[in-house]
Amino acid sequence: MGMGFATISVFQANPVIQTLVAEGQLSDPVFAFKLASSGSELRIGGVDTSLYTGSFTYTRVTLQVRARFYYAHLKH
Repeated sequence: MGMGFATISVFQANPVIQTLVAEGQLSDPVFAFKLASSGSELRIGGVDTSLYTGSFTYTRVTLQVRARFYYAHLKH
């Protein structure tokens, strides 16, 4: 089980979060990442409100394809 869609899974398996939602195991059907050089986290079923300010904007995923990531190296 992964975090992607069953349609792109080698095993055609449901993603772990979808399985947990279907089984009623999550209080909130979301997951969040905290990315850090040390102490990164994956939270399933909610977010840690002490790690951010403001609010989230949720959008629908309209294409069930493999993720494409773009990045830039920023200097400060």
